[in-house]
Amino acid sequence: MVSNSKIAFVGSASTGKTTLANLLSKELSITLIPELESILLSAWINKGKLKSKFDFTLEQSKDFFEKSLRRREEITLQKNSYISDRSTADLYVYFSFYVEPKVDKIYSSNFKKRCEKVMQNYTDIILFPFGLIELKDNKSRTIDMQYQLNVDKKLRQTLDEFNLSFLELSTYDTSIDKLKEDILIWIRK
Repeated sequence: MVSNSKIAFVGSASTGKTTLANLLSKELSITLIPELESILLSAWINKGKLKSKFDFTLEQSKDFFEKSLRRREEITLQKNSYISDRSTADLYVYFSFYVEPKVDKIYSSNFKKRCEKVMQNYTDIILFPFGLIELKDNKSRTIDMQYQLNVDKKLRQTLDEFNLSFLELSTYDTSIDKLKEDILIWIRK
């Protein structure tokens, strides 16, 4: 049933998450939770807190990930029904690449546990696999194919570690209509 669905779209860059999140939120008349991290990053750059997405100090990185996680924790408790463009599983993957190697294990473990706890609130998790659609440069995402493949691999590992069931979209037919149909069948089950 869609009325109490908390749907997370997860996956590496340029796989169709945002496009389908926008389409389905309108079609299903449920709230869209946009990619919060991109919004926060743009705000920090616009306010001069950062020069670019590559300009983070360790403290800024920790602050960024903490703010993103707190916002996602709040949203999962406030909303009854939504589609989330990305999730705390995605957030943890990027944290594991950029912050985890530089902080102590207790801090890292606590961050991971909080991400996992938020993931338990989703009723449906949809994995958009790497290679679903052609990776295109939009000037804000990293288009290095090996990097995106590593994101995909780490995301799958994270979903498994969090013991979450999910629908992995097929790369056989990647038309928007087919992907939308697959998602609707899954969430209406």
